[in-house]
Amino acid sequence: HSLTSQLKKEQEELNAAKNQYSEQVNQQVKSELKKQEISLQEKYKKEAEEEQSEAIVSLQKEVAEKSSKIKELNKTSIEVEQLKREKEELADSIKVESEKKLNQKLATEKERIQKEEKDKNE
Repeated sequence: HSLTSQLKKEQEELNAAKNQYSEQVNQQVKSELKKQEISLQEKYKKEAEEEQSEAIVSLQKEVAEKSSKIKELNKTSIEVEQLKREKEELADSIKVESEKKLNQKLATEKERIQKEEKDKNE
């Protein structure tokens, strides 16, 4: 009878040791899985941040290029308007000069005709 109780006791001790060992293994597996999960999360987070960073840099570059083009377009528009004004001023100046010459010719011609008329009448 004592042999059976001793076997039972050893069986219980073995079961307890087995359960304890099993619990330790489960704890270690959970711990390792948690470490791997955290590692993967950090890896994916870093990759996502790098992708976002690249996208932001690309967008900033695009904005800078478009801003530069807009500045250049504005500068060109200002130059075009300035050239239009200069053209109008030049056209006005030429018109005034032409009118002066025409008036001079008319005055000269009028004097000539008046002189001829005067000479005829004398």
